[in-house]
Amino acid sequence: MKPAHALTAQKLTVQRGSLSVLCEVDLSIHVTQWTCVVGPNGAGKTTLLKAMAGLLPSTGELHVQDQDLRMLAAKDRAKMIAWLGQQEQGSDDLSVNDVVMLGRLPHQSSWVGADAQDIAQAQTWLALLQLMPLKEKSLAQLSAGERQRALLGRALAVQAPILLMDEPIANVDLPNQSDWLHTVQSAHPAKHYSGECPA
Repeated sequence: MKPAHALTAQKLTVQRGSLSVLCEVDLSIHVTQWTCVVGPNGAGKTTLLKAMAGLLPSTGELHVQDQDLRMLAAKDRAKMIAWLGQQEQGSDDLSVNDVVMLGRLPHQSSWVGADAQDIAQAQTWLALLQLMPLKEKSLAQLSAGERQRALLGRALAVQAPILLMDEPIANVDLPNQSDWLHTVQSAHPAKHYSGECPA
């Protein structure tokens, strides 16, 4: 039986020093559903997404597809949740092709490395996101929008059932934002939790 929920949290709490950024949050995201988190700046939207992705220390219960997130091995967790952060930093000297290939790391053996399937998957996302003309360029040579596309390619190359995104179109030109989101939806149809919308 397929799990009913992509992500669930009970009494999810994140502390930063003496400050409770999140305090006993209960949340359930159904599978096959797009979800957008909306709120004012400083409300804790990014903290919530990072905690749900297992990227921040937290307390409370946290499950991904009915499995305890904290009990999963790092590689298994990486296969289940792909992350695209806001203004995410990367190694500026990496080529676009290398960045997208990073998304295949959870599927690779540490002894073997990338295989033909990994290469084919990376090429698929490079083509779909119109990154082929840029694939040999380094991140440092890209515009903010191009960089965001490359990082999206990395996230999609994971082929995770859940995709978490933190203000994914913040660096994308206004005329291209609709096309960008349409591409994401086509590439990763509603079977995941999609993150924070611009507030």
